[in-house]
Amino acid sequence: MRENTGRLGRLSTKITAVVVAIVASLAFANAARAADTVQSEFNDAWIKLPALDALLKGSMHALDPADAAGLKVNLKGDYDAATGKVAYKASEFSFPRQSFDAGALGTINLDITALQDFNGTYDKNTGALKVDLPLKLTVDAAGLNLKCELRPLNIGLDSAGAPVNFSTEDLPTNNKAGAAFAPPAGTGALIGDWTDVTAANNVYGIATYGKSAEEMTSFCKDTIASFTGGDENQSFDGIIWLGGTTTFTEGQECPAGQEGTYPDCHDIVKPKAVIGSVKVTKATIKAGKKGKIKVTVKNTGDAAFSGKVTLKSSNKQVKVAKSVQIKVAAGKSATKTIVVKTTKKAKGKATITAKVGGKSGKGKVTIKKAKKKRK
Repeated sequence: MRENTGRLGRLSTKITAVVVAIVASLAFANAARAADTVQSEFNDAWIKLPALDALLKGSMHALDPADAAGLKVNLKGDYDAATGKVAYKASEFSFPRQSFDAGALGTINLDITALQDFNGTYDKNTGALKVDLPLKLTVDAAGLNLKCELRPLNIGLDSAGAPVNFSTEDLPTNNKAGAAFAPPAGTGALIGDWTDVTAANNVYGIATYGKSAEEMTSFCKDTIASFTGGDENQSFDGIIWLGGTTTFTEGQECPAGQEGTYPDCHDIVKPKAVIGSVKVTKATIKAGKKGKIKVTVKNTGDAAFSGKVTLKSSNKQVKVAKSVQIKVAAGKSATKTIVVKTTKKAKGKATITAKVGGKSGKGKVTIKKAKKKRK
């Protein structure tokens, strides 16, 4: 027979290396690197609604850096370094409520929210940023018994956007343009507009003020159209400018010995065996004879168990081994057959107790009298 020990040895080494690699990969499978993020914070904002210029007396300074309230618009998304794309969640977008006094019409509230998750692109070297925002504008005018939604307002915000004059009565020239958020300061601005938003196709009423949704929708369409010359198909356009900062943060990993996604890290919990139950069967054995019982051990843990099951009889005339070795796979049960020996003097009953892993089980052995031999 040809000697091939060397070849088998090399093969064994390779197999061992593969097994080690697999185990290592499983050991770190739960440790995830947090995503790179792009976060924008805007403390300056202007909104221009040409159809409402007369009513609003020009553009609205939606966010003023000098405002003591310190209101801000926030954007946060996950950055893909391979493509430069940024994935934003609607829940990560916030825009403070806008309220203004419309004189005899009372206070009008404007709420701006994201309709759904959205995307953008970012260049972390130059700070150039583009964001495609799908927004919803809710107009609530209690003085008019009016509550409307304008949706969708699809706004393409761009740090390279051209300047627009956001004029007011006191500020006839107020040009604002986009600007890249160049590192390290990250200060810049976005500008964008929405078009093709008409009373006919993009205005919906909200049931309130004693009106059904259908009644309110009709009222809203008529009201919005009144600001666009009475034409429901005339677009209710708008322009928005946002000034602030945008920062890039590289995702971090959990430290060695911990798992999770940063910063929610915790110590790695190693798999372990847990003995869930121990069961022992009953038996009837003639005095002086041998019999069998079975011990079943259930492992409810996530690691295999290997160890001894200790055995004890309550009757000195009924004997079992002091212990038996057992192996139980994770989440499984295993059974061992135990030999029970009885003496000729044995009588009554015996309780066989099996213990392992902090659990125990008991089984009854009943002794039958041995038949007397005829003389």
